[in-house]
Amino acid sequence: MNITLPQLPNLPSPPNVSFDLNFDLKINGFSLPDLPVLPNPPALPELPSFIPKVDFKLPTLPPAPSIPPLVSELKGILDGADKIGKIYCMLKQGIGLVAEK
Repeated sequence: MNITLPQLPNLPSPPNVSFDLNFDLKINGFSLPDLPVLPNPPALPELPSFIPKVDFKLPTLPPAPSIPPLVSELKGILDGADKIGKIYCMLKQGIGLVAEK
């Protein structure tokens, strides 16, 4: 896949600027000390790998069992309880706080 990038116009390069920063910092007998140069860090060996390589195989699981449909009598009882609960919430709404309307 090739993506075409926008072309920038041919802009001139910035001018070269250089400064001469050699000046004496001695003021009334005070001078700044020379800064020490730190040595290069020592060569360290390569770090060991902290992630172990574990080769294991998981067993193949059988398919999940299907849930049988609810018995029609039980479904009727649950629907009736749901309607009674909704009526209870409607009556209680005028009395106190209810989580659902």
